[in-house]
Amino acid sequence: MGPNSFTGSIPNLENLRLLKNLYLSSNDLTGEYPNKELGFLSSLSSCRNLREIFLSHNQFNGLLPTSIGNFSDSLQDFFASECGVRGSIPVEIGNIRNLRGLYLHGNELTGFIPRTMGKLKGLTRIYLKYNKLEGLIPSDLCGLSNLGNLYLSYNKLQGPIPKCFSELKSIIELVLTSNKLESNVPSNFWNLNDLVVLDLSINNLSGPFPSGIEKFKVITYLDLSFNSLSGNIPSDIDKAVSLYHLSLAHNKFKSIGNLKSLEFLDVSCNIFSGFIPKSLEGLTYLEHFNVSYNKLEGNIATGGSSCTELVRATNDFRESNKLGRGGTGSFFIGTLSDGLIVAIKVFNLENLIKVIGCCWNQDFKALVLEYMPNGSLDKWLHSHNLFLDLLQRLNIAIDVALALEYLHLVHTFPIVHCDLKPSNVLLDKDMTAHVGDFEYGAHGTISTSGDIFSFRIMLLEICTRKKPTDERFGDEISLKSWVSFSLQENTISEVVDANLHGRKDQNVSARKQCLSSMLCLAMECLTTSPSDRINISEVVSTLEKIRSIFLANNNKVADNNVSSFK
Repeated sequence: MGPNSFTGSIPNLENLRLLKNLYLSSNDLTGEYPNKELGFLSSLSSCRNLREIFLSHNQFNGLLPTSIGNFSDSLQDFFASECGVRGSIPVEIGNIRNLRGLYLHGNELTGFIPRTMGKLKGLTRIYLKYNKLEGLIPSDLCGLSNLGNLYLSYNKLQGPIPKCFSELKSIIELVLTSNKLESNVPSNFWNLNDLVVLDLSINNLSGPFPSGIEKFKVITYLDLSFNSLSGNIPSDIDKAVSLYHLSLAHNKFKSIGNLKSLEFLDVSCNIFSGFIPKSLEGLTYLEHFNVSYNKLEGNIATGGSSCTELVRATNDFRESNKLGRGGTGSFFIGTLSDGLIVAIKVFNLENLIKVIGCCWNQDFKALVLEYMPNGSLDKWLHSHNLFLDLLQRLNIAIDVALALEYLHLVHTFPIVHCDLKPSNVLLDKDMTAHVGDFEYGAHGTISTSGDIFSFRIMLLEICTRKKPTDERFGDEISLKSWVSFSLQENTISEVVDANLHGRKDQNVSARKQCLSSMLCLAMECLTTSPSDRINISEVVSTLEKIRSIFLANNNKVADNNVSSFK
């Protein structure tokens, strides 16, 4: 029954004796009494066939009862993330013998991690991040031989990382960032041969970089930043051949070892001295490189697509190579040594944003982008000598929605655009839309719902060819209310771009239905509360359905016209 807009408390369900799967996520359900035990969970202990419980994204604001220890042995997955669960995790949780997945992240949990969780030998995933848990990480977890994902980040955990974690032979992702952990990184960590992600950042860890990293054959992501680690980065780090993300920023490291295959390297705010190793020229896939706030000297390595090459590609950034100027910098067209034509954004130093895929030194900052010969969507919508037909506009809307879906959902942390508008949507030679100028939103208060809000404004602008800042809009009427009134009165022809009305011999009905559906979707994305806005996957699905119907209706008209002609 999720996602929906159900409210109130969950009733007693003990009579549903054959219930196997309970899906109540993404509603507005509340607990029986604020900050009291969630009694409906006790009733579920009578459902002896229950395998999955989904309660995430509600507003329970209550406590987990000790009776959850009475759940049937058939229970395998318990989802109760981001739903206001408070208090401690009952020690009785250790009685759910066959539990595989425990998802309690994004709540208000306090107290200790129960040692009894070590009895859940079938656990493969533990998600307790973004809570207020404290105390030590219990060594009892070391007995969970099937554990693949352990997320304890963003809590208040203290003490050392248990050395016995080296016994978690099935562990794939170990994320302990943003706690108060101390002491050394256990040297036997490198025995975890299947570890892909290790994030120990933002803690109080000290001591040297552990030796033996060459045993990490499949690790791709390693973050030890914001600790007090010191010494040298071992020279055999290049033997971790799958490593593409390495962050050691804000430590006390002195030297950099050999590196290969990296896409992300951040060793800023350490005590590195001397010259930047020439071996960095071999990092042909490097997209993010930060060595700021060290004691390095000399020239930046000139191999690959370095700043030296960008000067040559743009004829020393001549005015004739300049494409334009924006609020944060200027764009130049350039041709790299392999013949690839690129757009290069040089940032104004007084207004920098975080970027990926840039090169810089003290006086120069630039971002290399794919060149978009057809310019921005803003230009195509608001220039008098350019025109986009309805199908082109619909395709562009789908392209942008797909880009947002990738940014919001593909990564461990969402990438939030924060400034989605037609001028940041660029069109390639095939009129395919690409989204640029996005920001990384992992740790701030920004939300993907803001992008959904901006997308609906863009969708309204695509259909009406009117900017929200148009002079006709003010305190009494907005673009939203203008379109809303036309939908209620069935007069959308008065608000859509006049260029889309078409000829009388064309399929007026199909075009009107398509535009009406697009405007309705835009209004649905426009709800005032961010929690009520549909997610980007639903937007993509709806737009693709609108396109399929529009094309099918057009094909019918075309077939009828051919038959009439015959």
